[in-house]
Amino acid sequence: MSPERSQEESPEEDTERTERKPMVKDAFKDISIYFTKEEWAEMGDWEKTRYRNVKRNYNALITIGLRATRPAFMCHRRQAIKLQVDDTEDSDEEWTPRQQ
Repeated sequence: MSPERSQEESPEEDTERTERKPMVKDAFKDISIYFTKEEWAEMGDWEKTRYRNVKRNYNALITIGLRATRPAFMCHRRQAIKLQVDDTEDSDEEWTPRQQ
C-alpha cells in the first residue's frame, strides 16, 4: 500500500460513517417516547445520551434478574398517557349527576 493511499479514506470507511447516524437516531427513538416533542427539542445531545444510557443500564439490570426501580423519566410518560385517558371520562361537557 502506498503512503498516499493510506491517507485517503476508503469508500468502506465513508460508508461506515453514514451508516452510524441512522443507528443513533434509532437508539434515541425508544427514549423519545417518554418526552413531549417540546421537551425533546429543548434537550441537548448529552441529555439524550444520558437518558439512553440510564434506560440501557436499567434494562441490563432487569435482564440479569435484579430488581430495580424504574427510572423516573420512564414512569413520567406512562402516567401522562394514563391521565389523558382518564380526563375523557371526567369531562364536564358530558356530566350527569350520579344516581344514588
